[in-house]
Amino acid sequence: MKLLAGLVVLLLVGCAGPASIKSADPQQAWQARKLTLGQLAEWRMSGRVSIVRGSEVWYLNVRWSQHNANYDIYISGPLGTAPARLRGDYEQVALYDADQRVYTATNPERLLYDHTGIYMPVSGLRYWVLGLPDPGDNHTGSLVLDDYGRLTTLQQQDWQVLMSDYTDVGHLQLPERLEIRRNDVTVKLVVDDWRLTPG
Repeated sequence: MKLLAGLVVLLLVGCAGPASIKSADPQQAWQARKLTLGQLAEWRMSGRVSIVRGSEVWYLNVRWSQHNANYDIYISGPLGTAPARLRGDYEQVALYDADQRVYTATNPERLLYDHTGIYMPVSGLRYWVLGLPDPGDNHTGSLVLDDYGRLTTLQQQDWQVLMSDYTDVGHLQLPERLEIRRNDVTVKLVVDDWRLTPG
C-alpha cells in the first residue's frame, strides 16, 4: 500500500505539478520532490540579486549555468557594469574580473568577496535555488514544508533560507524568490527565467 502511495506521489510530481493538488502527506511528497530535483544534471537560471551587508548594498544581475558539478556564474551591475564570472566545480573555482584577470581558489565565497567585495553563499545557493538543502552539509533545525511538500524554510551553513513563489518549470516547480540571512547579511534573489536541459 505504501509503495502504491509513493508511486501516486511521483506521478503527481511528474505530471500535475505540486501546486495543482495539495498532498495528503507533505513529507512523502517532499521525499519524491527531493529525489527528482537531486537528479537534475543541467539547468540555467537568470535573475536579480540584492545583497545587504551592514551599511553596504549591492544590486546585481546574475546568470547561472549548471552542468553536473560544473557551474558558470556571470554577475554584473544593473547596467552591465563591473562584471565578474565564476567558473568551477566542487574542488576548484576561477574568477574572471572585468579586465579578464583570472584568480583561482577552492572557496568560491572567499574568492568572490576578496576580489569584488560581494558576499554571496555560492556553494549553498547551487542547491537552495532549486528548493533543496545542500546534500554535502548537514542542515540544523527543522525543514519547513508547505502543503504541497515544497521546502519553504531551511537552516544550513549558519544561513536561514526562505523560499517562496514557486513556479512551474517544465514538469517541476522551482522557487522564484529566495531570502537568505546570516548575521548582518541578507541576500534576496528573484528568478526571472528558468531553463532545464535534460542531462
